[in-house]
Amino acid sequence: MIAQLVGEVVAKGVDRVLVAVGGVVLQVWVPAGTAQRLGAVGSQVRLWTHVRIRDEIPEIYGFDTEEQKRLFEILLTVSGVGPKAALGILGAISPAEFHRCVVLEDMEALTELPGIGKKTARRILAELKDRMAAGVLSASRSEVPLTAGSEWEEAVSALVALGYGRMEAARAVQRARSQAGEEVPVEELVRRALKLLGRDRMAGEG
Repeated sequence: MIAQLVGEVVAKGVDRVLVAVGGVVLQVWVPAGTAQRLGAVGSQVRLWTHVRIRDEIPEIYGFDTEEQKRLFEILLTVSGVGPKAALGILGAISPAEFHRCVVLEDMEALTELPGIGKKTARRILAELKDRMAAGVLSASRSEVPLTAGSEWEEAVSALVALGYGRMEAARAVQRARSQAGEEVPVEELVRRALKLLGRDRMAGEG
């Protein structure tokens, strides 16, 4: 199994890069925007990779971060979502924002992603919502000792694990707690905070 590639960029396209590794030039498919972030031809790069065998020929997919790779592999488990659609999603949205859309069942945001219609969006929600909601909590609890952590700290750590800055996460959780009250469970705090963060980002883009 190839977990990462480390090599020199030989050529770049919109959706692929050629990387020289140990005397061999490999074609690596990447999400939109990734090739531009890798630097000029001749640059040394490190990519997280996923390899699929199609008609006995290996296809290599590369990602900036392990989180992107993990989301790509999760998306491939959804009925009707192949590598091309998964790359399109990753090129249009961050793992943290995709997680938010699924947990909050944001159909409108999902159907705005390239190649995702209402039917596929419904499949994504049906097949991933429970898994992703559970993932939020498991991530938070692994980072905060149960003897020391409060619901507030667990919720903040969950958002940080999803890629948000700690200060941004703390403010969102505080606002969520102010709206919901002191006794709100961690799960509800995370959901409310994600909703607030989504609104803030949309307002910032408007």
